Amino acid sequence: LFGAFSDGESVKAVYMDAPYIYYMASRTEQYVDRVGSYNSTATQVSIVRLDTETFEEQVVFEKITDSGRSLLGIDYTVGDTWMFLQYCYGFFLNDDSLFFITNDGITEVGRTIQRTKMLDIPTRGNIAFDGRTIYFINENSLLTAYDTKTHKARPFRNMVASDFCLTGQGLYFINRMDSDRVYLCGRDGVGSLKVSNDPALSVGYDGEKVTMILKSDGKEVVLSRDGTGAPSIRQSKAKKRGRRLMMDYHL
Repeated sequence: LFGAFSDGESVKAVYMDAPYIYYMASRTEQYVDRVGSYNSTATQVSIVRLDTETFEEQVVFEKITDSGRSLLGIDYTVGDTWMFLQYCYGFFLNDDSLFFITNDGITEVGRTIQRTKMLDIPTRGNIAFDGRTIYFINENSLLTAYDTKTHKARPFRNMVASDFCLTGQGLYFINRMDSDRVYLCGRDGVGSLKVSNDPALSVGYDGEKVTMILKSDGKEVVLSRDGTGAPSIRQSKAKKRGRRLMMDYHL
């Protein structure tokens, strides 16, 4: 799907925004001088946009993350502002910014000026994105929405969650205040409704159905098959031009 890669190149993450697929590629290259007394290596990370209709590719972001050098047998490393990209395991984007996910948090990079900013969003749990808003569970276990336009985070009142997933209907979440039963609320946190009486360990969405894992016996139960939500990043099926596919990193 992504074409041929060299031995030193690999795809690290994928994001979909129909009719485009964006993928992150990492490539390491080595340079040696003519006499062999000096050599260097450089790791480059690129975000490439693939048009699923024309199969044309375009690099939309590219940075050298670090470089290692050897002179007369002595090795040393030259660091770089973009070294965090080496540890990135996921990303998403909109017209204004790119967002890179690492174990240390989410780094926002402006698409025009390319300034970096670390967002106060923990990445130890689930993260979802709908093109403007990032959804996550904050340090107080509250389901929270971060608006990437206003740069403000808004915890949803009394929605203490252990897990959640984003669908076209809204947010399904495991309510810790009601013995881990699954609830559904709007993306604005309004209209909370219980959808299951059975305690759950986790809840997920694969683009076609919402399921939960029962706390009692570990069995998977289907909660909804209405298919109103857009596909997640891992199970996406691009069907309509201009339709933004919601991203859900379930960790």
